[in-house]
Amino acid sequence: MLYITTQLPCPPVSGGVIKSWRMLSHFSGIFELSLFCFFKGKDIKWKDQFERRIELKEFKYQEFEIRRSYKALINSYFRNKSLNLYRNYSSEAKKTIKEMLVGKDILFVDHYEMFQYVPKDFKGRVVLHQHNAEFVLWNRFASVEKSIIKRKFLFLESKRIELAEKEYCKRADMVLAAPNDIEQLMSLGIIDSKFRETYHLGEDELIHKEIIPFEKTEKIILFLGTLSWEANVDGLVHFIDEVFPEILKKEPETKLYIIGKDADQRIKSRAENTDSILLTGFVENVEPFYKKSRVFILPLRFGSGIKVKFLNALYRGIPTVSTAIGAEGIEVENNKHYLAANTDNEFASQVVELLSNQAQWEQIQKNGRELAQERYLWENHLKEIEGYLGELQLIASSQ
Repeated sequence: MLYITTQLPCPPVSGGVIKSWRMLSHFSGIFELSLFCFFKGKDIKWKDQFERRIELKEFKYQEFEIRRSYKALINSYFRNKSLNLYRNYSSEAKKTIKEMLVGKDILFVDHYEMFQYVPKDFKGRVVLHQHNAEFVLWNRFASVEKSIIKRKFLFLESKRIELAEKEYCKRADMVLAAPNDIEQLMSLGIIDSKFRETYHLGEDELIHKEIIPFEKTEKIILFLGTLSWEANVDGLVHFIDEVFPEILKKEPETKLYIIGKDADQRIKSRAENTDSILLTGFVENVEPFYKKSRVFILPLRFGSGIKVKFLNALYRGIPTVSTAIGAEGIEVENNKHYLAANTDNEFASQVVELLSNQAQWEQIQKNGRELAQERYLWENHLKEIEGYLGELQLIASSQ
């Protein structure tokens, strides 16, 4: 197998990277595995640690990064590629991947941006792993954008991505995607037999930690995520401006803890003006914050795929209030595993409910952990993915 992906999957600290690392680690035990990836940002400093942790037949990489900018956008139109396809295109990588494919039975394409490297004459089987239905993410982003010009650009970009995802899904022999993303991709005319369900799971070892008692928690609302990611920034800014003041009217001692790296200035400026918001930056050990927080929030207004932070809250037993977009793809029921909120008033009232209602808090904690234990563990899911790939090998051997 040759596995190609957009960045070094180390250290595994965010949703997509965690998934890539888990799959690579599992595949290395059952396949003769080779890897190509780009090195972006500070990836190079993790190279030695990565190579010590995994056994690969061949590992090649290219230090390559095109940042999102107006120049990149203009160039993407000249290249007739969506912005993210352009930002992940390298002629050197194309040549390297073609050479690495010689003798390979399976090409595993991690992220749709890497499918542009699949030669049309490749004789093996191609698996496309869709981390998100990207066209949906961009379309939703456009729907909440206030600037008319930017909104038009975002809608146009979603259409360019849609064309690429449609082509790539049709060319792939198998497509792995979250249940909600499968539904969206099938709307493009992709036959359902190509799809297999997959999930972005999180730190499932949290399920084995002791239960957090309600009385040991404080009136703390917790958000955890990458704070430069626009979906997180938009959701948090909206929550701080429109929802949090309503919560403080009823529960004035409440604090909002925001944990994550690379905080956007829009978040920083709001945290600077109040004692009710603590912006921690990146935290190596989140456990002390988990143990004293009473409510986890996902105030996302756009995005796609499965939100790992929701699963981590389920594993650790922190009752969650989430929008429909924050909860999509996870088999949770409102008032059983979490509290749903899709208006500002509803979000505020649901948070207040969990801050004060111990009986409901404890029942949601119990139900959420049971669901996570039953449905969302890495060991079980990686075996499912292994079975999917076994299907492809059986088909290939019968032809």
